[in-house]
Amino acid sequence: TMTKLRLGETILLVDDMVDSGHTLAAVRAELPKRFPHTRMLKTAVLWWKACSVFKPDYYVDYLPDNPWIHQPFEVYDTLRPDALRARLGADAPLRTG
Repeated sequence: TMTKLRLGETILLVDDMVDSGHTLAAVRAELPKRFPHTRMLKTAVLWWKACSVFKPDYYVDYLPDNPWIHQPFEVYDTLRPDALRARLGADAPLRTG
């Protein structure tokens, strides 16, 4: 989502974490192609996992292993099938396996 039709000349690409790094690397490579007027593009994340193929320019915490990060807004990790059905609506089919 963009707030303007054209990005500025300097861009800070921000994400919560860089896990595998493939998506952030792809977006980092694509932005200058789509916006050739870009002079500077930096990346920033909260968590940078060592397993990543991409190193962000800025990060808050480097994780030398590959821990599961539970975000405070994620409810699905602890949601049981009945509670998920209630959230989705009683007629929602549940797939298992």
